[in-house]
Amino acid sequence: MIMRRSGERVRSGARAGPERALIAAGFVNRVGNGLFNTAAVLYFTFVVHLPAAQVGAGLTIAGLCGLVAGVPAGNLADRYGPRAVWLTSLVLQAVTMAAFVLIDGWFAFALVATLDRLAATAGSAAGGALIARVGGERRPPSGPGSGPSSTSASSSAPWARPSPSSSTRAPPTPGSSSPTPPASPAPE
Repeated sequence: MIMRRSGERVRSGARAGPERALIAAGFVNRVGNGLFNTAAVLYFTFVVHLPAAQVGAGLTIAGLCGLVAGVPAGNLADRYGPRAVWLTSLVLQAVTMAAFVLIDGWFAFALVATLDRLAATAGSAAGGALIARVGGERRPPSGPGSGPSSTSASSSAPWARPSPSSSTRAPPTPGSSSPTPPASPAPE
């Protein structure tokens, strides 16, 4: 339970659990992907004995396929729900990470790297919608006196206030691309 200085709770109830689980899963996923991205070239060149050019080509093919798959992955999240797509992508990423250990040639490497990148792209596409769903919709307060102070900066700024002459302007004529200049006061 998180408490403010005033003693009131910040978050309570069932919503805190899913938010924490999503944060923890996202953190583990990001750290794992970061570690893989930094160590992949070294592993595949020194342990698997693939030439660096082949490793680079395989990762490039995987990256391009992942880039193209962003919109279809978002459509999957819209159709089947972001939670199902995100969980499926995490499972597929775990399987592809385990399969990297079994790779012995370039074609297998390129195939598994592409599947991994497709799963990561689907997870990213579904992740935003899932965060919005779990976190809830947050709207800034509206109405008088709901901001940080009772007078907002926009109402006190001279450039934000309407000018007194704005009410004397004639409406634009149909077909004109620019508004008409303000009406001149009648001579006395």
